[in-house]
Amino acid sequence: MKLTVSCPLLLLLVIIFITPTVAVAESNLDLFEQGNEAYSKGDFTGAGEMYEKLTTTSGYGAGLLFNLGNSYAQSGQTGKAILNYERALRLAPSNSDIQGNLQLIRKESGLFPRDYSWSERFFQLLDLNQWTISAFFLLLLFSTFQLASLKLSFSVQVQRVVTGGCCMLFILCVIGGFSRHKQWQPSVVTDSDSRLLLSPFGSATSTSSIQQGRLVYPEKTHGEFSYITDETGRKGWIASSAIEPVIGVKNRVSTQ
Repeated sequence: MKLTVSCPLLLLLVIIFITPTVAVAESNLDLFEQGNEAYSKGDFTGAGEMYEKLTTTSGYGAGLLFNLGNSYAQSGQTGKAILNYERALRLAPSNSDIQGNLQLIRKESGLFPRDYSWSERFFQLLDLNQWTISAFFLLLLFSTFQLASLKLSFSVQVQRVVTGGCCMLFILCVIGGFSRHKQWQPSVVTDSDSRLLLSPFGSATSTSSIQQGRLVYPEKTHGEFSYITDETGRKGWIASSAIEPVIGVKNRVSTQ
């Protein structure tokens, strides 16, 4: 049986499906413009609230997160500002404006990382994607050499040098990728009054305070607390509510 649809009915169906989408897009655009207007008038808290609402209705975007970070920075919420700058960088890693504002607020807040060893500095030369691409290229190069050796006669010495070199460089790429992957998934301290504890209990002894905006790396959770290592190398328990992940879920590993 052949089904036919009249042009007016088809047009009506198109309008029904498109209208809600257009309305939502216009609403989001209006909200974004209202946030920009509030920011230009010095109402940084109001601007931040509008940008936050946009993240729930339209999702994350580098520009939106950048504006949200600026709003938090201007209102003195260093932790939230750094969190959103870091999120924006995940979406636009080469954006100089985001990089500049992030470096500036970290410098002004005294959030300096520890001195890295020469090996750590070496693995920081490339980012996660570059280490991954390098590893793939080495596998491709090694596979090509193996296929070529089926038709061409290479000396034993050449085969050893190529095989050994590819294996060593591949291992370096794997180590570099693993190192950068860990750094790719930090959390940020967003609470203005946080302390590192010896054990995961509210009554536990405090070892030191930890500044908002500090990058930390959660390893496990217990109840309402997370065991973390911060970017200076300090370790301890902290209230899970005091930190927010740059990407991913909040609690990665549970001991319960």
